[in-house]
Amino acid sequence: MSNASVQLHHALSAVQVLWLLALLLPARALPFAIVVLIVAELSIPLIDERTGATHPHPHHITERYGLFTLIVLGESLLASANAIIEALHESDILAPLVGMGAFTLVVTAALWWIYFWPPHHTEIGGLRASIGYRYGHYFVFAAAAAFSAGIEVEIDVLTGKSELHEPWAAFTYTVPVAVFVFSVWLIMIVIVAVLVWRPPVESRLPA
Repeated sequence: MSNASVQLHHALSAVQVLWLLALLLPARALPFAIVVLIVAELSIPLIDERTGATHPHPHHITERYGLFTLIVLGESLLASANAIIEALHESDILAPLVGMGAFTLVVTAALWWIYFWPPHHTEIGGLRASIGYRYGHYFVFAAAAAFSAGIEVEIDVLTGKSELHEPWAAFTYTVPVAVFVFSVWLIMIVIVAVLVWRPPVESRLPA
């Protein structure tokens, strides 16, 4: 293991120790400590790469992020399915709940296809692209997880357990879908379109 890798592991280990020590802080100081530790957690890899201490492997990074996205989508679908099944046991409203189940399955499959359609490894071509790809995935992960929460809100509305009305209830799952699609479009599809489908320089020169 190189000295740079050792230093990176030491820095990350120190932050983990600080997370544990933060539990001993007073309740009023804990929120500020959490913000500082989150910034430190996210900054260490960034500083490490800017100094050239480590070099990310494109295929390895995109594979890990792809697998995590797949896991989040799967967990979101499972949570939505469990909520629908529970509602079917407690309510006589069959058609809307079955329709919501079909809608959830189709949307999750569509999000999966949208995410895995472009070649991700082309995004890790430089430091700025690598940072944008990885940190941009926070919005992808958050949107994928929030989708199931929105489905549960809609189920509560259908079964009369919520005082929220349409169209506000629909925003709880349509907004996460929009954020997911926009994030994928922004951090992958647009750049891929420029890098992969850009015509050769010769064909763009005037005759």
